[in-house]
Amino acid sequence: MAASMPSDTSVQLLIRPEDIIHDDNSPVKAEVLQRNFRGANILYTLLLGSGDKVQALVPSHCDHLPGEKIGIYSDVRHLVVFPVDVQRNK
Repeated sequence: MAASMPSDTSVQLLIRPEDIIHDDNSPVKAEVLQRNFRGANILYTLLLGSGDKVQALVPSHCDHLPGEKIGIYSDVRHLVVFPVDVQRNK
């Protein structure tokens, strides 16, 4: 769908929690805001340096507490792009 949009279209991106990858060696750090144990995985709500929030689905053996900073990177092969209706968002 993104290929059919004009180049100046405002968009929102959706990235799935399983596409935010935990990697302690990553220079990109995010603060753990919340954690939700899901058996084999933990669903983290993370605060990025930009102030945006993302969710990451991480194996449960990587157990971090709220307030900790963890390294992450994104696997952007599965991005979903939505055009933003600028008039509706005002």
